[in-house]
Amino acid sequence: MNNTSNLFTIEAGTSQSRLTESEYPDAPLYYYYTIDCINSDLEGAPDERDPSERRQIRTMDDVKTVRGGDLILSLNTMTASFVSKEHDGYLLTLNFARIVPKKQLSPAFLLFLFNEDGRIRRQMMGDSIVDLKKTSVKQLSNIEFKCLPDMYTQESIGKTYLNQKHISYLRRHV
Repeated sequence: MNNTSNLFTIEAGTSQSRLTESEYPDAPLYYYYTIDCINSDLEGAPDERDPSERRQIRTMDDVKTVRGGDLILSLNTMTASFVSKEHDGYLLTLNFARIVPKKQLSPAFLLFLFNEDGRIRRQMMGDSIVDLKKTSVKQLSNIEFKCLPDMYTQESIGKTYLNQKHISYLRRHV
């Protein structure tokens, strides 16, 4: 068994309630990284929402933002995805966590495990499957992983999974 500290690090997002909105027009403007963002990123789909409809905040506070290629996990839906270039610079809130895999774990394979492995998902849900609640960073840090395949197999599974998600999107929209 492998525990998370050997496999990846977890970085929680910025607390929305502690952000101070600025009225200065020169203050940086941030769009919130949301469930819609993570879902479109997972499918490799464009974010078709009008920018004016996206939740945003102008603040001078120090914030955590996502970068294209980051592995992000929604703590509410337990959905993981890589951030697209389209969402680069969006605000990472406490509803999400940035996951940084270590060398022995393929990021795409970890994404696959978070989204599809029932054993991992049950551990993220905690004790109660009926009472779906937000996963905590502590719960994430306590997940145990069975013996992992070699890196080539991990990368093959992860790449196949991502391709399948994109093909599924294309079939629905083309």
